[in-house]
Parts: sequence; structure tokens; C-alpha cells
Amino acid sequence: MSEIGARLGILFGIGGILGLVATPIAGALLTNQHHWTRAILFAGISLVIAGFSYAASRYFVAKKKGTQLI
Repeated sequence: MSEIGARLGILFGIGGILGLVATPIAGALLTNQHHWTRAILFAGISLVIAGFSYAASRYFVAKKKGTQLI
């Protein structure tokens, strides 16, 4: 239980930084006609990469600890 605060702090810190970075990128991907296709693809691909990163980190931590409860 003592690790929860540190883990949440890191999680929200990274999420905040990425939120500040992703917004201008998505805005730059918009065209003059306001076609949202590229911005939507950017958001979707980012979420897929985040999901794979989460799954991989959970797998490696569980493997290191030797239990599925991390």
C-alpha cells in the first residue's frame, strides 16, 4: 500500500504533461477545412500505444514479483 501514492503521482504527472503536449499536436493536424480525421487517428493510435504500454508494464512487474497481484 505504501507504493500507491508514488505510483499515482507518477501516473498523473505523466498524464498531465502528455495532455499539454498532445493538444497542440492535434491542433496542428487539423486542416483549414477542419477535417478531424488526422486528429482522431492521432488520438486513437496514442490510446492503443498507451494500452500496450500499460499491459507490458503490468506483465513485467507481475513477472518480477512472481504473482499476478501487483
